[in-house]
Amino acid sequence: MKKRLFITLPILIFTAILLSNCGGDTIIIDEDLIIGRWKSGSLYEVYEQGGSGYTWDEADDVTEDERQQFEWSISDNNILTQIHLMEMGGRIPKVYNITQLTNTSLVYEDDYGVKHYFIRVE
Repeated sequence: MKKRLFITLPILIFTAILLSNCGGDTIIIDEDLIIGRWKSGSLYEVYEQGGSGYTWDEADDVTEDERQQFEWSISDNNILTQIHLMEMGGRIPKVYNITQLTNTSLVYEDDYGVKHYFIRVE
């Protein structure tokens, strides 16, 4: 019985380690990298220090002067939350999963699996 336990226990430990390393591709996000101006086609998003930002889409004939204000935060599990501030006092949350954030690119995915690709513009 002890011999069987001696052989089985290392196999179980090895399997547990293997399975724990096979989880999703978790990336560590450096929140400071998001600060700046980002562009995806005609859509712009600007993230400022302190969790404020704004967005506009030139395809909708909206200029930066007519921008939509939002508050933003990134949680520990790479979830980007934008709370859009409406002129009449409403607050509309938008939640995305960040899959890439570097000095030059930002990629996030919405709840429908649609990925949004941004490049940094200065």
